[in-house]
Amino acid sequence: DGLHTYLSVKVPILDPAGRVSAMCGISTDITERKQTEEQLRLSEERLRRALTESEVGIWDWDLQSDRLYWSPDVEVLFALAPGSFPGTYAAYIGLIYALDRGSVLMQIEHSLHDQATLNIRHRVVWTDHSIHGLTWTGRIHRNADGVATRVLGIVHAIKGHSDT
Repeated sequence: DGLHTYLSVKVPILDPAGRVSAMCGISTDITERKQTEEQLRLSEERLRRALTESEVGIWDWDLQSDRLYWSPDVEVLFALAPGSFPGTYAAYIGLIYALDRGSVLMQIEHSLHDQATLNIRHRVVWTDHSIHGLTWTGRIHRNADGVATRVLGIVHAIKGHSDT
């Protein structure tokens, strides 16, 4: 009727000779599902645009598997080619400006043991040799024993911070 979306399935009923003797079908109104899918698509699009426009990336670190997910915007903040980040903690540490690396490692270790959040700043060197500052903020998730298992957060460029 134009206002609703239906999913219809028709199944032939065969006689003993294998000929279609009848049809059996069902039609289900999936309007609500389609509306929910569209709302989700719009929400994801808004989030993607907001992250891109604000130069903010999302990161998710699973400490048990040592897998580090970065949204595409994080690779932009490091001036990396899309999809080139291998997704490990060691690879991330290797991208930090050498003079900042030791203090960042200590801050992360301290946060994972004693804090509810992770807040760090460091510099990165782009392929054009320019130096850029980043701020990482994340919530530390712990298991029942209090051991950090996951950190989920955002990263953004420190405006006005660029050294050459």
